[in-house]
Order: sequence, then C-alpha cells, then structure tokens
Amino acid sequence: IFIHDDLDNTVKAQIIIYMKNHLLAIALLLSTFYSVAQKTILINNVKIFNGKDEKTVLGNVLIVNNLINKISTTPIATNKSGDTKIIDGNGKFLMPGLIDAHTHIMMESMNIMELMNSDIEFITITAAKSAERDLMQGFTTFRDLAGPAFGMQKAIDKGLIPGPRIY
Repeated sequence: IFIHDDLDNTVKAQIIIYMKNHLLAIALLLSTFYSVAQKTILINNVKIFNGKDEKTVLGNVLIVNNLINKISTTPIATNKSGDTKIIDGNGKFLMPGLIDAHTHIMMESMNIMELMNSDIEFITITAAKSAERDLMQGFTTFRDLAGPAFGMQKAIDKGLIPGPRIY
C-alpha cells in the first residue's frame, strides 16, 4: 500500500486502520458466502454399488460440495442446522455415474433432416433438454467428439442448466 509521504503520521495511521477494518470486513463477508455456498446432501438407506464389487451394501452416503465425503453402513452424523438436504433412498439402488465416451450432444436428439432445417437456437434448446434427460438416466460425464458443445458445457458448468459434465 502506498501512502504519500506528505501526510502527517496521524492521518497515515487513520488510513491504515480504515483499510485494515475494511479488508477484515471483506474477508468475513467472503467467508460467510463460502460457508453458505457449501452444499451438503445425505442419502440414507440405499443399496450402494461401488463399481468394483459384485454385491451391493445397504448404507448411507454423505456428499459435500458435489463430492462423496463418506460412505458408511452406520448412520452418518450431520449438521443439525437444516443446511443438510437429507434424502431417504428407501432401499433403492445407488451407483457411480455413467460415462458416455463418444457422444454428440448437439445432435443426439434430432434426425439429420431436423438438424439441417433448424436454426442453432432451436438445436441448442433441444440439446439442453436432452442433456437433462441424459443426466436423469445416470450419465454424469460426456466426452463430446463433435459439434458446437462449448456453450452447452459452459452453461452446465455454471449451473444454468442441468446436464452431465462435458469434456
């Protein structure tokens, strides 16, 4: 921080205190936003398939900021403040997300004649609905090998539309 030498020491001290207080306030505000933004989901009572073993295990899964934090056959303690979304799996099947290693998200839900006779806006809206449908079917990751999918990828990454991660 540069403070001009012509100022007397009292003014310099007041400026430094003012700046420190404001920087502290900004830091506290940012930490509050971070703690509020932290998303926690607890899925109880599900048959867990880990993708390696042939058997499933009845258990619970804790997800923090979209990452699996804990898997347990015993109850998982959570913050009781109401910030944790708790889902009862009702003994249903839970497995890792599927990966489609060769897709064309912008073209998968329309035939070639529809693609040739539609504008890019309609194609994009159709592709967005298709991406949401793919996610709901268990596909969490796509490797798109052709087509103008960069805008779709950005919209999904920013949370504007639901869909699988696109690479």
